[in-house]
Amino acid sequence: MEGQRDGAVALAVVVHDRRVLLVRRAVAEGSLLWVFPGGKMEPGETAEDAALREALEETGAFTEATRVLGKRR
Repeated sequence: MEGQRDGAVALAVVVHDRRVLLVRRAVAEGSLLWVFPGGKMEPGETAEDAALREALEETGAFTEATRVLGKRR
């Protein structure tokens, strides 16, 4: 997933010891309060890099990308 499209976002699904990392939104978006770390991609950033950056910014967790789970338009 190279490059960025307008409005493109990336999410990190972080699994460790059979547990999944979620972040609690400060303000719910509809009924969504607990979500995977993620956010908008920056210019020139890959989806993998964006997901890793967002996970670090939102949780302080250093993570490693192992695979892309999917894409959505």
